[in-house]
This record gives sequence, C-alpha cells and structure tokens, in this order.
Amino acid sequence: SHLVAHGEQQGQTKSTFGNLNIDWNADDKNTHLEFASTSITDGNGHALTLTSDGIALDYTVRQAGNGTDQELVAYKHGDPLGADNPVFIVSLNAPVNPAFIFTLFQNLDHPGQGADTLSLHFTVNGFDGDGDSVQQTFAVDIKDDVPTAGGNIADQIVGEDGLAGAN
Repeated sequence: SHLVAHGEQQGQTKSTFGNLNIDWNADDKNTHLEFASTSITDGNGHALTLTSDGIALDYTVRQAGNGTDQELVAYKHGDPLGADNPVFIVSLNAPVNPAFIFTLFQNLDHPGQGADTLSLHFTVNGFDGDGDSVQQTFAVDIKDDVPTAGGNIADQIVGEDGLAGAN
C-alpha cells in the first residue's frame, strides 16, 4: 500500500497508517510482526541513505508499545538523545487486523527541490500462532512541502506630507 504523509514543518508531527493485508487464518492467536531488516528501500529495492537536516540517520528496532510487535526508530547520527529524539518511527501491530503506523517527527531531506515525493519501502515478517511466517512490503510516501502565498496583498500608500522638500 502507498500512503502519503504531507508536510514537514519543524515541530509538527505527521502520522499515517495502513493495513498490511495479512490474514492469520485459523492460527490467529499469539501472532506478531517483525521488521525483516532495518534497510529502507526505494520502489526498485535499492537501499536508501536517508538524512535529516543533512545528517545521516541511524536506526534501531525495539519492542512496540503493545509489548508483542516491533517498531523501527530513525534518528540523527550523533544525536546524544539517540532514539529518544526520533526523526520517524514505524510501529507494527499484529493483533486482529495487522497494520503499521508511520509517524514523522522531524523533516527528511529530499533529493530534489520542490514538491517531490520520497518513497520509503519497509519489509516485515508476520508470524502466526504456530510459527508460520509470511513476508509483506509496504510503502510510505513523504511529500516535500513548499512555501505558499496566502493571496493578493493590497497596495499600500505612503504620503510625502511633512517631508522636507515635499511637493
């Protein structure tokens, strides 16, 4: 699935989510999701080297808030806060309807100027109740923001009255 997180203003958090289209069938108890790797790829399967404010990103995988699944955290290399100051987090959630949540906390650098889209592809492994697995890939598209003008500005008048030499 392709989802879009629009905008990247500093200080704003942007989130999107999607269904992973995994059916556990009869083995739907004790299911969980894991990232296949920390490699994030483009649409052709090539590894991306992501940056934020010109700083390369590091990644860590940790247990998600639900206590069962995983989340991938991207943070700026050298940041003393590390994963506690994320650029983005991708959380997985297996129970009932397997899904992901992508949350963007800081801007991602885009390869070009203007309103271009950066497509991030993630691969996950889903495990059913008796250990069988299936692999699924999903994408999140990050659309770069661009400045906008709010409309016409009325002409302003400045008078010369009171100026020395005014006529």
